[in-house]
Amino acid sequence: MNKDQVIEIMSNRGFTVQSYSMKDTHTVEAVYFITEPVFQNGSNAPAIGCNVFLEAGEFEFMYAVPFSINILRSPKCSPIVNDEHFNKIYSKFKEQACVLHNYFGRD
Repeated sequence: MNKDQVIEIMSNRGFTVQSYSMKDTHTVEAVYFITEPVFQNGSNAPAIGCNVFLEAGEFEFMYAVPFSINILRSPKCSPIVNDEHFNKIYSKFKEQACVLHNYFGRD
């Protein structure tokens, strides 16, 4: 997959491009995306990051636990183009990130 295809897919899923990991000066190796935190209508979903590795079509989620040195990270999963698979993993990861955020966060 190329960078533009991945950006379009992830934008449709509500993620925003945060940064790029470069293999060399002209080749993007991975794209890092982030969600916006949602703290309204009873929802308390923190910002969650997602690395997408272009060559392999893999993705992984990350959440930095507030006020700690810990990071919750999923294993690399694939394929990025399978919406059902992505959404299942994302929803389970988001649940766990919310638990950690509610326990450690100081909103």
